[in-house]
Amino acid sequence: MIKENGEEKAYNMIEETCQNIGALQGRMSKSQARREKIKEMNPKNASFLASGAIKGFGIETEILKESDEKVSIKVGKCPVYEAAKMMGLDPEPLCRRSAIPFMNSLVKELSPNLQYELEKFRTGQDDFCEESIALIK
Repeated sequence: MIKENGEEKAYNMIEETCQNIGALQGRMSKSQARREKIKEMNPKNASFLASGAIKGFGIETEILKESDEKVSIKVGKCPVYEAAKMMGLDPEPLCRRSAIPFMNSLVKELSPNLQYELEKFRTGQDDFCEESIALIK
């Protein structure tokens, strides 16, 4: 895709696709919240629902810190990182234009007052990313 369309156009298409898929996943997660009688959509509840939504992708996450305003998440094993490396791409731009927009769209569907962000990108295969779900101030 990058070779045929150029890097920026390819990343724009990837980002738009991931945002759309994330929004769809967010709507499904919102339905799950209703089934589980989750009434308040705060960062903790959004983190619970988001982790369930991505479990099947092979992404390993762990909560680092929780407060009423923000949940910090450690992302260990990540197929986006691994796929980028296998394709000879820099993993960080791919992550910033795919996984992060996906997750941000997912949490925005749960509540427009929430935001998903990449706080720290891993320095290598054995490191981890730090991401967060936070209330928008």
